Amino acid sequence: MADLRILTGMTRGMGYLLMNDGKIRTVSLRRPGQSFSVRLVDVASVRAYLNPLSEKEPTTKDESDE
Repeated sequence: MADLRILTGMTRGMGYLLMNDGKIRTVSLRRPGQSFSVRLVDVASVRAYLNPLSEKEPTTKDESDE
C-alpha cells in the first residue's frame, strides 16, 4: 500500500477504504508461521477505478493564461 501514494497520490487510508469497498483488488502475502504480511495492490484495478473519474472531472481554464 505504501507505493500507492507514489503511483497515484492516494493515501494509504483511501487505499484501504477502496479495497474494503471492493473497488480495487489487493492480495496479502504471508508465509506460514509469519505474524506479518505484505499487501500487494493490483495496479490495473487502481487504473480501472481512476480512469472513469478523470473523464468525469470538468476541465478548468488555467488562470495564468489570462
